[in-house]
Amino acid sequence: MKRAIEAADALNEVGWWSSWASAFRPAEGAYALSSGEFEEPLFNRVFFTRPPKPKDLEKIAKAFAARGARPSFFVLTDDRYSGLRKALRAEGFRKEGGFHVMEERRLGVSAASGVDVHEASGKELEAWSRTYLKVFYGDEALLPLVLRCVRRAKADESDKLVVAEQEGGVVGTMALHTDEGCTGLYCLGTVPDRRGGGVAGSLLAFAHSVKSDLGTKLVLQVFESDGVEQFYLRRGYERVLSEEIFRRDQP
Repeated sequence: MKRAIEAADALNEVGWWSSWASAFRPAEGAYALSSGEFEEPLFNRVFFTRPPKPKDLEKIAKAFAARGARPSFFVLTDDRYSGLRKALRAEGFRKEGGFHVMEERRLGVSAASGVDVHEASGKELEAWSRTYLKVFYGDEALLPLVLRCVRRAKADESDKLVVAEQEGGVVGTMALHTDEGCTGLYCLGTVPDRRGGGVAGSLLAFAHSVKSDLGTKLVLQVFESDGVEQFYLRRGYERVLSEEIFRRDQP
């Protein structure tokens, strides 16, 4: 069961983020994302559904070098990957935090009064993008880039871009990507001055409705450093997988 979750989550992540970064398979059992525009590890990483062979690390290094990118490795915490962790440390990589996959086990939220949640229309993609940037970056410097990514996602029938409106303005964002019996929840955020008012809970309630209609699992990923795991635990989610993030400093 755990390995089925690993595979479903990996494929779902690739499916969603392939609108934002280049997705490729550098080795058997390895999935990779690379971006020359987004610098964060989220967009420049490799993750696995089985432990790689020693020669696979060389393949991965060459694949990223050919793209002018430097990967972070997101490594599952179970004992099957102890050899990979040892090999990465020998190559100068060091652990920099964790990345957790959570699955909804029960409905622990309800929609708040006065918050309208709906799938974004084509005309609302710019508002979705501006809100996403306000939540996650604090400015709109990347607006043209994010808008291109969002338009690509909108064209994919597996994706839903969702907005939360309050008092006539967009105050929250979310994205859902569904394939292989799994719905992944991404980019959930509320603008700072509307937090604590039920916007995120309303978005989660919408996601629950979608996954129930489709009969799929509902999963999301959180960075340990963001400190939001307790937020989701209180709202019916449970950690089902964990990865350690390994990065290497610039030579």
